[in-house]
Amino acid sequence: MEKIGKNSQRSIFMKLILGFGILILLVMGITSCNFPDIQGLLSPSSPTEIPNVIPASPTPNPSATPNVPVLGSETLILWVPPLFDPLDGSTASNLFLSRLDEFSSRRPQTNIQVRVKELSGEYGLLESLRTTRIAAPIIMPDLIALPRPLMEQAFMEGLVLPLDEITEVMDEKDWFSYAQELARIGDQTAGIPFAGDVMILAYKNETEDPPPPDWDSVLAIQKALAFPASDPQSLVTLALYQSLEGELVDSNGDLIIGEESLLEVLTYYQQAQAANVMPYWLTQFETDQQAWQSYQERQSTLAVTWSSTLLSSDSPNTTLAAVPTKDSNPRACEKTTASRPNNMGTLISSVHRKFVYPSNRSPGFHTRPLPATRL
Repeated sequence: MEKIGKNSQRSIFMKLILGFGILILLVMGITSCNFPDIQGLLSPSSPTEIPNVIPASPTPNPSATPNVPVLGSETLILWVPPLFDPLDGSTASNLFLSRLDEFSSRRPQTNIQVRVKELSGEYGLLESLRTTRIAAPIIMPDLIALPRPLMEQAFMEGLVLPLDEITEVMDEKDWFSYAQELARIGDQTAGIPFAGDVMILAYKNETEDPPPPDWDSVLAIQKALAFPASDPQSLVTLALYQSLEGELVDSNGDLIIGEESLLEVLTYYQQAQAANVMPYWLTQFETDQQAWQSYQERQSTLAVTWSSTLLSSDSPNTTLAAVPTKDSNPRACEKTTASRPNNMGTLISSVHRKFVYPSNRSPGFHTRPLPATRL
């Protein structure tokens, strides 16, 4: 029994020594980082090929219901001259307001702001356009009513936009020929006419005689015919010259005067003076208002004037007719309307393209100006 116990103790002691030895070897291997190469212990094998995997298409996210744009309130700024002041209480003003109401009924989301500006001067329409474009372009008008001469200047300076890409309203057939000429500068549409001012003959209709349709009839009645004979622009003479198909521009775009046509007009003047139809005192009149005053004071029975002058005056027993021409052509003087210095004939998109003219009808401010269409 004693021998067996000693052998058992010796066996335990040897196991402890072996265990400590293995532990010491492991510690030495770790600290020296000198691990045995175990790659050779593994059997060599070819690299594993990874098969081509077609990536799965991502699961589509459900799209949200598209938002339907809600038209918010927008502002339409309109500049007009005093003639169309919507607050002056005139018939023209009431017609203007009714037209604005009709527009608002179709576009209730649009807030219309009408601003009245003088035709000329420091705060006039054209000068205000120039100043506003530089100082505060955000408040430039969307639409502006301009007479033809101011429209030309504004268009040439880039203050208003050509309308050909915005609307085709001027392609309609209901426009008077003078309105079509007012609308265009070169080959571009610079504005949409909404009212016109036409050269007409005013005459006293006391005897119920028909108005003279031609030059021979004017000479035959031997009654004084008033017009601004000293007008610096000679618009009456220009109208009569063009009624004879007199040209103002040649094929190269240069200004010309046809000698034969002009001589016919001057010969008519000479004959009218000899018949006391155009007396010498007509040379005192430089403006339309001076000639019209002469007619109102009954110094003359006939007067060549503008429709706006007649329609805005209290002149009893006065009737309007076409300006007498050599061959009684009632439309022969329409071309001159385009050069009328104070002609109110255009509604122009100024900067923003948000407005498209809704129809082919003139807006109808017809109390003093004339309509631009036949409808």
